[in-house]
Amino acid sequence: MLWINGQPHPLTFNSRIASANSVFVSCDDVYVAGEEGYDFGGGAMLWKNGTPQRLSAGSIGAANSVFVSEGNVYVAGYDYSENRILATLWKNGAPQSLSNISNPQAVFVSGDEVYVLGYDASPQGKSTAVVWKNGIVQRVSDGSRNAYAYSLFVSKGDVYVAGYEESANKRAVATLWKNGAAQSLVDEKYNLIAYSVYVVEKGD
Repeated sequence: MLWINGQPHPLTFNSRIASANSVFVSCDDVYVAGEEGYDFGGGAMLWKNGTPQRLSAGSIGAANSVFVSEGNVYVAGYDYSENRILATLWKNGAPQSLSNISNPQAVFVSGDEVYVLGYDASPQGKSTAVVWKNGIVQRVSDGSRNAYAYSLFVSKGDVYVAGYEESANKRAVATLWKNGAAQSLVDEKYNLIAYSVYVVEKGD
């Protein structure tokens, strides 16, 4: 479902299980990324002004984030192909595999640079926040503790990431990373998670 000024606009009209995970408005076009049940699995979906487009090539997939820049539509999520779950970036419907074990959560475009945020496994076996910049992976957290990232924003070349990192006693500590430098947002005695980040420059 998409709500515009509180009014519901259904995206699906059948009995399949579906979810909408991200929305982006460009000019007069409204894009929604999500997933919809298909046959015996699910598939990554993109709705443009309510018209569906299936992105997944395999029987399982999900679209977690959509971003539109200069007429190009970028969608981040995962697909299932050749018996593997593949972290995937779709550009105008064409897939690019990023990794076979990660789950991208967000995509952001700044100029000619395309950033995809997700989490991957570190050499220590910990979940690690990562950013793919133009398809090249960069670690955000250091891999010593489990870390999960859900949102990113790029401003003047600085990359901001929101999520959480586990403390020594296994509590979720809401965390903001700026260019890989971590800042805890809360006291470690609470289980709190940061799900979104947005930067407003002075004078904007």
